[in-house]
Amino acid sequence: MKHIQRFQKQIRLAVDLEWLERDPFKKFKPKMEKREREFLTGQELTRIYSLNLSIERLSMVRDLFIFSCYTGISYSDIIALTTDNLVIGPDGKKWISAKRHKNGNPFKVPLLEPALELIHKYHGHQRTKLSGILLPKISNQKLNSYLKEIADLSNVSKNLTFHMARHTFATTVTLSNGV
Repeated sequence: MKHIQRFQKQIRLAVDLEWLERDPFKKFKPKMEKREREFLTGQELTRIYSLNLSIERLSMVRDLFIFSCYTGISYSDIIALTTDNLVIGPDGKKWISAKRHKNGNPFKVPLLEPALELIHKYHGHQRTKLSGILLPKISNQKLNSYLKEIADLSNVSKNLTFHMARHTFATTVTLSNGV
């Protein structure tokens, strides 16, 4: 949709500059299709969280996914988190304070217990110690690929993607708990 809209602007400019005689998009009206975003149920989230994984790469991917499920933080923001982003919130507990990679807007998120456990788990880990990041860094492409394996192992029939963690946070973790 965005590609079409941008292309339409270029075509209008070409018509204005008389490079084209007429606008081929004149009668075309793009329609936005609303899709229902999938999220994990509480049972599915528990199955993934409690999955016993002996393969380290799958364990790290599961942990990153669970961290996002309990914080709502996007992939690009999670891999940029450092110990400097850990702050004490107004309630006296640990929070994450950072700026969105996408648009620079600041955000503050309280750390729920599962997310806090994961930060402790990777504190001093070989993949985080040298760079000073909170959680191990894995490419988004590999992460989403490994999530398919995790979905199979935990009997989750949904198309598991990292972005689904944000929707799970918004629905299962917050709205379903009265937040």
